Amino acid sequence: VSTQSTWGTNTNGDKLSSTKFRQQYDGGSLPLILNNSDIIWSTAPQDINYGSILPIYVEGMRDREEAYRSLANRTTLLLLDSGDILILSALPGLIANTRAGLSTKDLSVIRSILRVIQEIAVCCDGSGKALVQYYGQILPAINLCRDIDSSINALVDETLEILEIHGGPGSLKEMQTFLPSYQSCIYD
Repeated sequence: VSTQSTWGTNTNGDKLSSTKFRQQYDGGSLPLILNNSDIIWSTAPQDINYGSILPIYVEGMRDREEAYRSLANRTTLLLLDSGDILILSALPGLIANTRAGLSTKDLSVIRSILRVIQEIAVCCDGSGKALVQYYGQILPAINLCRDIDSSINALVDETLEILEIHGGPGSLKEMQTFLPSYQSCIYD
């Protein structure tokens, strides 16, 4: 039995056979058009409602079909690159979907989600600090990825370091609350 998040998505960590991303893309209601391999925005990225759209794109990164998963990944990274402060409004919805993506046990999905978390932490002034309040939700899921496959450990470590560096002065203490064995990359 799967649970439902406020975004109406399966949050038990499964890859999804039909994501909101896929449904809305197929229905033409997402603000993008795929022309060959080029993404064309039908709405300028700065005019997109990030709070509602970005979580849908991140959920699409768990789609069972590679074509949708790849498109969702590419568009998520493009939005993070161009959204600046608009991304902060999307954080509550992003957290549930990133956590669910980390729980898939699918290495390609986990790698993509870890890169998205890294991008969120550095995408605008204050985004890394804004993530600190969500550490309790994402850090245990990030740490569990180590048990899936040792090949992911370097990316997990890199993600944790970025979260510490961009999380501000209290981030190390908060990280160690959820990951007691975490050793600072800043302090000896």
